[in-house]
Amino acid sequence: MYDPRQFTAKLGDEEIIVETGRLAFQAGGAVTVRHGDSMVLVTATAAKEPRPGVDFLPLTVDVEERRASAGKIPGGFFKREGRPSTEAILLCRLIDRPLRPLFPEGYRNDLQVVVTPLSADTEHHLDIISMIGASAALSISDIPFDGPIGAVRVGYADGQYLIHPSSAQIAASELDLILAGTEDSVSMIEVGANEVSEDILLEAMRRGHAAIQDVIAMQKRMAASVGKPKNAGVRVVLDPELLDRVDSLARQRLEELVAASLSREERRQAEDELLAKVIEELGDEVDKGDAKEAFEIVFKKAMRRRILNTGIRIDLAANPSLSKYKFVIDAIMTDALDENRAFALGLAFGAPIQ
Repeated sequence: MYDPRQFTAKLGDEEIIVETGRLAFQAGGAVTVRHGDSMVLVTATAAKEPRPGVDFLPLTVDVEERRASAGKIPGGFFKREGRPSTEAILLCRLIDRPLRPLFPEGYRNDLQVVVTPLSADTEHHLDIISMIGASAALSISDIPFDGPIGAVRVGYADGQYLIHPSSAQIAASELDLILAGTEDSVSMIEVGANEVSEDILLEAMRRGHAAIQDVIAMQKRMAASVGKPKNAGVRVVLDPELLDRVDSLARQRLEELVAASLSREERRQAEDELLAKVIEELGDEVDKGDAKEAFEIVFKKAMRRRILNTGIRIDLAANPSLSKYKFVIDAIMTDALDENRAFALGLAFGAPIQ
């Protein structure tokens, strides 16, 4: 039904406008988010029932780049939109990370969040409004979602914190922090920085979390005003008795496995052999898929206990003290990389040495 509704929120000194009821009526939830002359359409849709055999949350996030949003028409050899760019893939991951933990435990319905840029003015980033739009679309949809989340970029230049800075401002900033979180906590950060102090970074996180509160409150108003009734769907819950049986059969052997100084290939082979033995001991009356899922839970807990109790990761069993490790950062400066991006690449590709 055509019934456009607009909602606004402050993000720093700027205002973002979220509208629903104008486009994509068949989606579970659909919004447009505008900041300046940058605008995205975000839709969220879920299958009614889970597919057989799916043992994870099948969430897909797509960013459908449109050059026309920036006033460009593809020409030359490539006359159509091609594969996703690196920036689009990274934005998909940026959206996925804070959303994925907020779906109910055992929810296995196929989920799709699609972001389509409608306009890009080059001054106002599309990533932050895309993250906010994904949360807003899920919040007003029939999809169970323990949100909403807010997102913001924080910069730091000339001793001042910049909340939701423009492209020109972030280019001169010593810090490029993207933060996403719920009303109560920070759930994700992504940072590029020119070696700022920890105090500056922590204060940027504090200010960023405070800045997203109005965005979160706006989404709650949207859900109360135009939100659809939630479809709980089918929740896949593992039988506690099966989990206890697998724990009793495999726990000791898994603890020995994670404590052994094995290579990755050797560890995987030993894990597969142990899983096969556990399934055999459980008998034919137990579903193999459920048994494997229970085994993975017990294995994960064994690895976690080892890290918490000894400080030794499973892949560093021969090196008891992680504090002996240093990271060599080789950030090669070129004309194509500014200092922030070169520093971030150095962190990403730093080589651990003893």
